[in-house]
Order: sequence, then C-alpha cells, then structure tokens
Amino acid sequence: MKIFKKTSPLWTIIVVVGLLFLIIQSFYVDHNYAKTQNVADFPINKTIFFTVKEHQFTIHKKGFDSLNESLKLWEYDKKDNNVYLREEALMPTQYTPLMVIYDRGEDTYEKQENMVPVSSFPFSFKNAGTSLQVNQVDKNGKVYFQYQDKELSLNSGDTYRLPYFDGYRLKMVTIKNHGLFSSKQFRVQKTGTYVKKIDSKNIEIQAESKADNAETIYVKGYKLPKVSKGAIVSYSFYKEQQGNGLTRKVLTDFKVLEQPTDTKKDK
Repeated sequence: MKIFKKTSPLWTIIVVVGLLFLIIQSFYVDHNYAKTQNVADFPINKTIFFTVKEHQFTIHKKGFDSLNESLKLWEYDKKDNNVYLREEALMPTQYTPLMVIYDRGEDTYEKQENMVPVSSFPFSFKNAGTSLQVNQVDKNGKVYFQYQDKELSLNSGDTYRLPYFDGYRLKMVTIKNHGLFSSKQFRVQKTGTYVKKIDSKNIEIQAESKADNAETIYVKGYKLPKVSKGAIVSYSFYKEQQGNGLTRKVLTDFKVLEQPTDTKKDK
C-alpha cells in the first residue's frame, strides 16, 4: 500500500493565498466601456485623480532622501484630501477628466515621475514603454486601462496591486483610483517673496520660478498673518474659473518663512 506524504501547511497556505489573489484580480476586469465619450457627459470642473506607483524590492538604498524630497513634483495630503503640485503647468483645467501620476520609483539617483492631465483617450505613456494605457473614463469616476498587457478597470476609491518580476528584480505596482476631485483640490505649492497688498482682496508675490512680474493672487477672505514687503513666504493656490475662459488664482495657504530686517508692515 502506497503511503502519501502529508502536505506541508506552508504549501497549503501558499496555494490558498494564490487562489484568493487570482479571484480578487478577476474583479478588476471589465471590458464594457464606451469607445468614445461626449465631453459634455463628463462633469465640468471635476477630475479623476489616478496614481500608479512602482516599488522595487532591493537591499541597496538608492539615492538621497533629502534630494528626492527637494525634487518631488507632487504630494497628496490624505488629511485635507488635496493634491499639491510644484508646477502650475501641471494643473488640470475644467475640461480635464483625468489626472494621472505615474511614479516609476527610483533608478540610481533619479526619481522618475510623470504627471499628465489627460483629456483624450486612449492615452499611453510613451516613456513608460507599453506598460500603461488608459482606455476610457466615465462620469461616475471609473477608469478603464491596461497595465502589463492586463485589461483592467477601477471604480472610485478602488486599489489594484500586482507583484511581478522585471528581469531578476521583484517589483510591486500599486494603482489607485482616488475618485473625482474638484478643481480647487489641485493646488500649486510655491515659495516666493511678498511684494505688496494691492487692495482688500488681492496680493502680489514674486515666485522663485518667475524672472519677471509678480503674480496676483486673490485672497478671498483668507486672513493673512503680519507680513512685510520682501518677506520670504510659502503659499499655495488653486485656479478658479470665472467664465469666458478667465481664471484667477485663489490663495489656500500662506506662511511667513523669513521676515526682512526692516519689519515695518507693508501698507
């Protein structure tokens, strides 16, 4: 009589976890999406915030944390549910249905990030090979896309994770559909020099990235701290649509980093 060896509990756990993983992955497959979509069907001033983050498992530390932090072009604040961008050109408009941030992780001393406001579909990241293509979005915030030749979809608030080998390197990708965000939830974070108070509703700040002309920012009831002309400040703003294609920058945060030697308050 042949005696069968008892299966190891570890292998049983591995098989069960593998099956559960495959079952969960099947929930993210949905091919039923409109190939074309009328822009009018998508809510104005609403943008789906969509992130793709790749993480490489390695025992070697790459790059410098302080350098990577200074080069970071975006940050998502979960507490206030706002996205902060370093560059104004990256902000979505009132007719941008999707904002994709593709963070490919660190490669030696370089952090590879792509931030793209997407307004037409399908859309592929050219410098990311063929690994990511967004096929379509719908007015409820659902995103249909392809990643690593897998056709997938994510509802608002859903997260998809996929471990895989890139050559001999083990990687994990985390794809998150953060849902529909309003225009004022995408904000520009800057540092600059305070110029003056124009009137009761507007101030001027000389941003570090600008060579000429200070930018005018609408205060909209924001209570400014005591600040003198020439003070170094950090501030953030979002773009508010005024109609006829016009926009204005609305202040959302303002901090004095360094006051000038002459602390006389600017009138």
